[in-house]
Amino acid sequence: MRTNTGTLVIALGLLTCAALARAESDYSKDIVRRFDEGSVSHLRLENLAGRLLLERADGKALELRATVRADAFGDLEARDVAQLLDLRIEREGEGILIKASYPLARYDRYRYGDADGGFFSGTTQTRVDGQKVRISMGRKGDGLPLWVDFQLRVPAEVDCDLRHLVGSVKAQALRGDLRVDCASAEIAIARHEGAVLVDSGSGDIRVEGQRGTLRLDTGSGDIKVEDLEGDFAADTGSGDIVLKRGRGERLDADTGSGDVLLSDASYPQLAIDTGSGDVRVGSILGALRRWKVDTGSGDVIFQLPGAGSSFRLEVDTASGEVECTFPSRDLRLERGRIRGLTVGDGAGLIIVDTGSGDVSLVETHP
Repeated sequence: MRTNTGTLVIALGLLTCAALARAESDYSKDIVRRFDEGSVSHLRLENLAGRLLLERADGKALELRATVRADAFGDLEARDVAQLLDLRIEREGEGILIKASYPLARYDRYRYGDADGGFFSGTTQTRVDGQKVRISMGRKGDGLPLWVDFQLRVPAEVDCDLRHLVGSVKAQALRGDLRVDCASAEIAIARHEGAVLVDSGSGDIRVEGQRGTLRLDTGSGDIKVEDLEGDFAADTGSGDIVLKRGRGERLDADTGSGDVLLSDASYPQLAIDTGSGDVRVGSILGALRRWKVDTGSGDVIFQLPGAGSSFRLEVDTASGEVECTFPSRDLRLERGRIRGLTVGDGAGLIIVDTGSGDVSLVETHP
């Protein structure tokens, strides 16, 4: 296996690439690289703005296509703007670093021009190589109009560490550990095998068909997951957390403002915290161990199987009612309101703390 630690710098102005005009003032050029089969064990990528797509390679060779995009800016033609960016490819032992180097010494404001409307609007501020950078999103923003779209075909068992600050990230059918760090981006991951860690300043995160530990964090945005096999941790400052069909040992969900909605979820250990929002837990798991739900303001609903469920319920609420459709015993009352009960032999424990909201235990049947 090749372990050359040399550095390859691709100066875009020296490459012979086809320029594709998407509009009268736009310019783009493609850089294509293919790495020897089996020569890359891990990939690290750094980019300021653009679209990032990763797909499973058919064989053992890593394939890269980088499309540098630019618009005219002041006295600079679009081609001249594009030549301000260098694409650096460095060997890191048996790994590869792919870094889009922007002219940070000359410009601290950039515009991501592919971001028209929808989520991609406004501006975001972040730091690149210790320097504060402002990025406008959309055709009408200000700043140097320069960004890079990446498309990679990644062999199985290659771990990926991605720092892609603004734009979008899509990963499909990869096998290996995946780490994604963004400032403001829409993130979609499908049919992944391996541990996943996502940290984003803002933007929605969607994951489907994950096999492995899943940890998702966004400052503002919804988190939606379907068909998960593995432990799950989700944190959003403002947004909903939704899981459909999940299996694992432990689930942690935290949102400052938003609902937490779980359906067909089997996790013996569960911790949910929402500052303001409803919580609904639908589970086929009767043999739970410890579930804790804390909401500042919102209703809490548990939908559990009628056969095999066994737990004790402890409730702390300033104002709210407790409703239970299960046969229960050992009722604990405060001022005539239920604050505790036991279902089955009470093997598991459910703790609910809500400042204002009702608690419902609903018995379900196949």
